[in-house]
Amino acid sequence: MNRRHHIAICLLTCLCLIWAACGMGAKECTDCKGTGKQICALCDGHGTITCEWCDGAGKKKCMTCGGKGKKEIDDYKYVQEHGQLVYKNVSHLVPCDQCKKTGSVSCPECKGKGRKACAKCFGTGTVGCGTCLGKGKIIREWKLKTR
Repeated sequence: MNRRHHIAICLLTCLCLIWAACGMGAKECTDCKGTGKQICALCDGHGTITCEWCDGAGKKKCMTCGGKGKKEIDDYKYVQEHGQLVYKNVSHLVPCDQCKKTGSVSCPECKGKGRKACAKCFGTGTVGCGTCLGKGKIIREWKLKTR
């Protein structure tokens, strides 16, 4: 390759870089239609996903009463048995104060809504396009022919 040929290739390379920097020779990204954003695949663009802790119910079984709405209280008392006083465990049921007798409590993860913000798009419903890296345009590839 002679010196003139080498200079021509360098000039063409510089020209291509200038065009790329100015947006010349760039085409619109077909994956995002030039917006630079795509619909989030995790939440289908809704911005929220079903809470995995409560499966979307918004409620969880009360752990204090086991979902019964009442809890067992152990109480030790002296009881007369066969003519003798015996210190014995006498348990009885009382309404659960944690769940207010319903047997379930509001889910702490979604705060009772059943849905929470998507972890991938942070609730926006869109993510940056992976093809154009959020630019909306793709720089065309230039191929230089050498002899």
